[in-house]
Order: sequence, then C-alpha cells, then structure tokens
Amino acid sequence: MKGVVWLEGLGLEGFPVAALAAYGALRLLVEEEGMKEVRLVFRDPYSYPVPGLLGVGEGELLCRLARRLRRAPPLGEELLGREKLEDLSLEEMGRLAAADPRTRRFLPALLLPLPGGGVFPSPLDTSKGQQRLTKALRENWEAARRVHLLKGLRRVLFSGVLLGPGEALWTWARQRSGATRRRSPVEFGLVGWHPSQYRQWAEGAREPNSLDFREKTRIHPVATLLAWEAVPLFFLYPAPDGVRAAGIHDPEERPSLLLPAPGHPVSLRTLQALLLQAPLALQDPRAWPPEVALWRSPRLGHPKRREEPYPVYMEARPVPRGPEAGAQTPGGSRGRG
Repeated sequence: MKGVVWLEGLGLEGFPVAALAAYGALRLLVEEEGMKEVRLVFRDPYSYPVPGLLGVGEGELLCRLARRLRRAPPLGEELLGREKLEDLSLEEMGRLAAADPRTRRFLPALLLPLPGGGVFPSPLDTSKGQQRLTKALRENWEAARRVHLLKGLRRVLFSGVLLGPGEALWTWARQRSGATRRRSPVEFGLVGWHPSQYRQWAEGAREPNSLDFREKTRIHPVATLLAWEAVPLFFLYPAPDGVRAAGIHDPEERPSLLLPAPGHPVSLRTLQALLLQAPLALQDPRAWPPEVALWRSPRLGHPKRREEPYPVYMEARPVPRGPEAGAQTPGGSRGRG
C-alpha cells in the first residue's frame, strides 16, 4: 500500500505487546502530537499481521516518538512513586487528574471506583507478583533513556520487540579520570504483555529472580513504553453485570486481550470503536467488519494464588470467522517463510 510505513518489528511473533505498541504509537501521534491525519492498517491481518502507519514518514515517526518517550514519563511522578495504584482515594484521583493531562488520560483505564469504596484495577496490570507496575514502568523508562532511544525505536519498530537470552542493552559512563568510558549492561522491569514473560516460570526455575536477568527473554524497554501508550484505549466502564474494559473479554475473571487488526486504514477514533465492540464480536461474528481480523490473547496466572505465576498474556490467535477468514486483504498474502 503506497505511503505506508510498515512496522516489520511489530509482527505476529511479538503479539500481543507488538500490537499494543502499534496502537500506542498511533495514539501518541494523534492525541499528543496532533497528527490527526495518521491512520493504522495491518498487512495480511488474518494470517500474519504486520501493522503500518499511513500519513507519517519514517524519519518523522522516529523523531516524534523519541521526543515524546524521552520527555514524558509513563505516569506523573506522584503516581510512579506509589506502591499500589489501587490505594488511591477518589479525592486523590481527582486532584492528580486535574494537575496532569497524562494522568487524566490514563486513570480511567487503570482504575474504576466501585460503589461502597475500593477500585477495580485494569486487567492490563500483569505485574502482581514479583514487581509493581509502577516500578516496572519507571525502570523501563529510565533504561530507554540511558541507551540510544532512536536506535531502540528503530530496533523495536523494524526488527523485533524481544531481546533474547544473552542479548544485552548497554550504556556508557565516563570513568572518574574522564579519559576513558566504561560500558555496563542495563536492566529494566519485566511486564507480562508477552508469553516470554511466562517461560521463566514454565520452563525454568519457579522463582524468576533466581535466573540471571540476561538469561531471560525480555520485552525491549522501548516496546514496553510504546505498548503502555495504548492503555488509555482500554478504558474501564460500569456495566449491568459488573465492570468491563474496552478490548477485554473477561469471563469468570479469566480475561483475554482482544486485538483488532484492520485490513484498511483506520483513524484512532475508529480503532477505539473497534476495541469497544470487540467483546461483542465473540458473541456474533456477523456483526464484525469482515475487513478487520480479531486476535485473542488469553491471560494466564492468578494474582492471588501463590502456586500459580503472576498474570501474563499468552500467544495471540485469530478468532475463528466465517468464509471471510481466508479473504485477500490489502498488501496481498504473505506466509511466514
């Protein structure tokens, strides 16, 4: 498709975090950079989805994203310093939202006050266990700024979202003499938005901290930050049968992340509508646009059961459709080979 910057690094192998990163990049460009004309599209959405952005060139894309990620922390400093976001009172939520536009965007997707006190936390918070979400986000932000951010963005968007075992990110620091520089590996927070964050439980030691950091498969910190920028699209809202979240199917507290992959360019507003309608598409696929594939990533683990690992979103698979499932889409058909 002419004029599309194809983000090959955000392909199927990186789902679901790669899809979240594509959504997050679109939201940053449209809502925070004012680029209302930018559109999102997926090549081969039913078989091997690869996202692309229309309305922005590669150079401008990298520079604008780098500027935003470098300057804007994942949340306001007061929220990032919290032990548990669930402990926020209604008064604190109102005060923080009034003081910071980013907090105002994120809070409706992170916490929903419940009648009688308490809050419902976002199903995207998969950090319950070995680390806090706020701590993991801060570590990823600081790591991404300590390494070459533009290089990290290029790696994530065009090569891949994961760092394999033995692969390290490095930063340089001057020695006291100032004549030489010392290279040291960078560590950062693990967030369960990809099945690789589960393998350290299923295939290795039960205690993740017993594994050396570089022996794990990790989500690149820049990919985590881009995926985080998609969180406001998964806002929480009350429903007659409880609490719901856009883009989340949650039967019996076993949520699945639903990822629309439109085969034609869509605006941010259209993507928001697709996320809101995605749970209904599971009930009646005929009500779902045939040019939009839907991928589903189940969450494993339970935040309150010690014998199970902390929650992680697993491999995404396409939601079965009718005869349209094998239809040709813009960009043609492309196999894994």
